[in-house]
Amino acid sequence: MQAAFLQWLRDKGGYVSPKLNLFHKLKSGDRGVYAEQHIKEGEQLLLVPVQATLHLDVEDITNTEAKIPATCRPQLAVFLQQQPQLEQHEQQQQPEHHQQRFSSFISTTLMLMSELADAADSGYEQYFSTFPQATDCLLNWTDEEKQLLAGGEDPTSLVCSLSTFI
Repeated sequence: MQAAFLQWLRDKGGYVSPKLNLFHKLKSGDRGVYAEQHIKEGEQLLLVPVQATLHLDVEDITNTEAKIPATCRPQLAVFLQQQPQLEQHEQQQQPEHHQQRFSSFISTTLMLMSELADAADSGYEQYFSTFPQATDCLLNWTDEEKQLLAGGEDPTSLVCSLSTFI
């Protein structure tokens, strides 16, 4: 997985210093980037060329002549471009009808989901293979686990329990 990703990055024109470990596993289970040898000031450590990134041209994502064209699938580019956008003066006159295009965060998330849905055909399969197989983040918690954060008088409440130590 790691070797295939590094080769994919090199094939795209990227570079990773042999002094770096991009996949260092921490005791917490997280990953981090670590230097495994002394690094001199000014030494190049990492180069990720634009063609190895997932990105959108937020001004015009369907513009294939853009300096840095979007890397999303054409169908998604058209969908994102079709999102309504009122002119500034229309926004002020009709604030209740104002609907922005998706934010760049949401657009990028949709692009990532689109690529992940067909990872083997996306061109980013080696990048996706480096993603963790499972995460323990709040989005994956059950309602009962989230309720522990609510606080209050419930003695099983995480907030209530932590307040005894503060």
